[in-house]
Amino acid sequence: MKANNVFSVLYRTRVKVQKDDTPILNLSLIFSIIAVCSAPWLAVIGLVVALVLGYRFSIERKAAFIGVHYNREPGDYTVRVTCGSVDVTQTVTVVHRDFPKQNMTIDQSVADATVNSAAANVKGAVNSFTGTENESEEKKDEEE
Repeated sequence: MKANNVFSVLYRTRVKVQKDDTPILNLSLIFSIIAVCSAPWLAVIGLVVALVLGYRFSIERKAAFIGVHYNREPGDYTVRVTCGSVDVTQTVTVVHRDFPKQNMTIDQSVADATVNSAAANVKGAVNSFTGTENESEEKKDEEE
């Protein structure tokens, strides 16, 4: 087995901790091994406290993560993945979660130069669409 395959397996194998139906931790096995080697006393204390408090531990192999927009309606969705000759269709269930709202305050001068600036937004959109992000800088360098 190649080294990159070993790391891939260690990353995709997840150590999960949950209380009832609420996930508390979802860590890769490689991170968990590093944490235990770095601070074994802390890992043992945490394990004992978690077990006493009724947390459940599990290991999940071959985990995959799918990014889902925060306001996706809960329900079942069909996902199809094709890789070479392999074609897999799987039903994925999106469940509702309430996440704490976070507010951020930025300086008005930053907002005016970015979000509130039509020129900045149009230029950024055009540059990202056309791939000409660095052309103006290159022309400046040529002129000098």
